[in-house]
Amino acid sequence: EAEQTDVNTAIEKTQEKFSQLDFSNITFEKSSFELTAIAQQTLDSAARALLENPSVNISVDGHTDSSGNPDSNLELSAKRATSVFNYLVSAGIEATRIEANGYGDQFPIAPNETKAGRIKNRRIEIKVKNGE
Repeated sequence: EAEQTDVNTAIEKTQEKFSQLDFSNITFEKSSFELTAIAQQTLDSAARALLENPSVNISVDGHTDSSGNPDSNLELSAKRATSVFNYLVSAGIEATRIEANGYGDQFPIAPNETKAGRIKNRRIEIKVKNGE
């Protein structure tokens, strides 16, 4: 029971750290899966939180806007999630703690009809997975 309490505390600490990070900074150039410099800074902060709480697992979800071919978007979103996965692993996070998923343009958070909306839809979401 004490072990479960420790895991819950680690999850809370990680979620608190994550809530202070702006994951909208994890950005990519259009049609690219190369992380921008600001994305790397944000991921460095996420990695620190994960290193401090080694019992916490996460999911990394890649998304695209609706421009172009849906199949290509799905592939691109998976490559973006994999880029984040690889970056976090290179920062010392065990690969077994990270699940990477690509969702293409299936889950927009803004209208794809505007440039600003498309930029918001090209994103990565990082979520704490433990207990789900």
